[in-house]
Amino acid sequence: MPWCTSSTVAPQGSLKGRLTIVDELTGKRYQVPVSEDGTFKSVDLKKITTGKDDKGLKLYDPGYLNTAPVRSSISYINGYEGIMRYHGYPIEDLAESSTSIEVSYLLSTRGSCVRWTLRKINHVGL
Repeated sequence: MPWCTSSTVAPQGSLKGRLTIVDELTGKRYQVPVSEDGTFKSVDLKKITTGKDDKGLKLYDPGYLNTAPVRSSISYINGYEGIMRYHGYPIEDLAESSTSIEVSYLLSTRGSCVRWTLRKINHVGL
């Protein structure tokens, strides 16, 4: 599936299939699809509930140590090495050294920074 990638080691062959989960409290069986990379969407666990008012099972993954990365051409995160980048810029540089206008520009896909900044200034009346 295009929404996920393998963490660091490529699996041998396809791991695509279904995972069966048995709720020991209710005895109910649930199946979630597994991708070729051996991952499943955590949102698929929302179907495991205790009743109609329950919003479903949630995952807790402190430090995102067991979370499969999503392919992104905009951001890069490596939790093991403490690296976060946005459009190639270290996130700590953006937080410490950039203005809100500069960071907002990175969120935009429009023309040059000068033209974009002038439009923003005119829009907010600075």
